Amino acid sequence: MAGIEAGLSRIQTRMDDVEWFDVDQALEHSVWLLGVAFVAAQAYIEGTIGEVWRVQNEKDHVQSNASRKFTSECHSHDTALAPGVTRIQFINAVANHFKHRESPRGLDEHVWGVLRAAGITEKTEYPCARATELLCGEKWRLRALTEVVKEWRAHIFSRMGRGKAHPPS
Repeated sequence: MAGIEAGLSRIQTRMDDVEWFDVDQALEHSVWLLGVAFVAAQAYIEGTIGEVWRVQNEKDHVQSNASRKFTSECHSHDTALAPGVTRIQFINAVANHFKHRESPRGLDEHVWGVLRAAGITEKTEYPCARATELLCGEKWRLRALTEVVKEWRAHIFSRMGRGKAHPPS
């Protein structure tokens, strides 16, 4: 995330130094970096779920109904960002929005449901920027995004009885 924050800092510097480079242009440039940050966080989340699946299979030797349920509900084991939406679900929805926003099929209703619950609609001009404000504050401290997914991962493995440490690879 440090590289993305450095890119955002350069955009801010350009806005400060170049008279014609306004807020809208800065947001247009920033959206790409913010979208990549959410996709990276999503990859970490999905990697964690894959690791949960692997650990559960080793533990049970067969994927039991209980471990299947736990794996499928991993996204919901987190702090709520909005009623019925966790931060992890929101990160996934923002990443999916960024990746598929120009798809001819559009986004599925589940993604829009999560985004709408957090106040992002089809009319929101810069959804990635708004999402970053919601999770990371007005100054867009992406370290907060990293902390959310790391905290969630530790919680997931703690619930599995593995403690706060990361599971063995």
